[in-house]
Amino acid sequence: MSRILVVGLNPAWQKVLGFRDFRPGEVNRAQSVSALASGKGINTAKVLRRLGHEVSLLQILGGENGRKCLESCEAMGIRSLHAWVKADTRQCLTLLHPGAAPRDDASVPGGAASGAAPWEATEIIEPFRVEEAGISRTLLDLLPESADSFDALAICGTVPAGVDGEIYAGLLERFRPAVSVVDAWQGLGPESLGKATCLKMNRWEYQSLMESLGPQAAGDAMFLVTSGGGEASVLRAAGEIARLEPPRLGAVVNPIGAGDTVTAGVVHHLLLGLDAVEAFRQGMAMGSASCLERLPAEYKDEEARRLLPLVRAPS
Repeated sequence: MSRILVVGLNPAWQKVLGFRDFRPGEVNRAQSVSALASGKGINTAKVLRRLGHEVSLLQILGGENGRKCLESCEAMGIRSLHAWVKADTRQCLTLLHPGAAPRDDASVPGGAASGAAPWEATEIIEPFRVEEAGISRTLLDLLPESADSFDALAICGTVPAGVDGEIYAGLLERFRPAVSVVDAWQGLGPESLGKATCLKMNRWEYQSLMESLGPQAAGDAMFLVTSGGGEASVLRAAGEIARLEPPRLGAVVNPIGAGDTVTAGVVHHLLLGLDAVEAFRQGMAMGSASCLERLPAEYKDEEARRLLPLVRAPS
């Protein structure tokens, strides 16, 4: 069991609603509903805890939604290191609905039937802003000072509005774990990139970062770049080390949280001693398996094992 600090400053109380039919602009009645703590940090922490690690989660909580997120973390065995603010933790809605013309035989994800209808996920995210001054210092004061306090560090998601974006750089400066994975791109300068084992982001985020900093600023940093359901790349010094093609899944149920599952898988497999490319491949299999489940960052081990051989270099 490794000691892992997950940084997820912008959690969410998530509701997942399943619809047999969905028509924008009309009254739509959900056929199923689930509620759970979510957001990139909580999702990543949940998977890492499931894999047997000792997980601490640095986050910002507020209001009733924040209380429910905290209770969920406690139930999952995740140690929450949090600062309370006046604003209510955001709520996110995931609407699962048929992606093609309505079908009479389309099952509702999570319902009794389990057909292979082409489902789509529509995500609705509330805004969240921190009004309290000095919240970054409050968060950093919750953490130990020793550089070797954790075996791994996972930084997940954007910094909420009102929070100093330099907090990520401060965390990478304070801690020197064996593994550090950054699933974010804002608030990072050239001096921060080389302090992470690898940085995971989608292709648009990677391009934006390179345009902002310049390719030379990346130095020897390693990037794991995803493209939704398309090819992923492992890049270093602006050169491509490897390309990986995700498996063809057929009917995806819910892709929300798949990227967070990948992040957790990368951290876990790097801790096991795998190189970055193989850790990314293992994580992609886990993330692909999570797309077949109704709730975010959930997956079946047997599905991840089945999909792993299908994550490979494109022919």
